[in-house]
Amino acid sequence: MRVIKFNKKGSIAKSKEGDLLLVNEDKKAYKVDEVVILIWTMCDGKHENKEIVDEFCSKLGKNVPKEEIEKAVSDITQKLEKFGLLEKCK
Repeated sequence: MRVIKFNKKGSIAKSKEGDLLLVNEDKKAYKVDEVVILIWTMCDGKHENKEIVDEFCSKLGKNVPKEEIEKAVSDITQKLEKFGLLEKCK
C-alpha cells in the first residue's frame, strides 16, 4: 500500500430525515454512513492511509482480512477525492 495523506474538505451535515451528509465546497451533498465519516475525519493531513487501515483493523479484529480493509479504505478515499471532499497532501 502506497503511503498517502489526505486533507478533508467540506463539512458534515444532517438531512431533514436525519441522514449523515458530507457537503463539498460547491455545496453538493453526499449521503454517507458512519464508516465514511470516520475515514473522512481521520483525513486531517496527519494520518497516513495505513494508519486509517490499522484503526479499522483494530476495531474489527480478525473478523475481516486486512486486504479487504485496505481495498475499502482506498475505494472510499478515491471516491471522496473525486467528489471534492478530500485532497492529497503535497
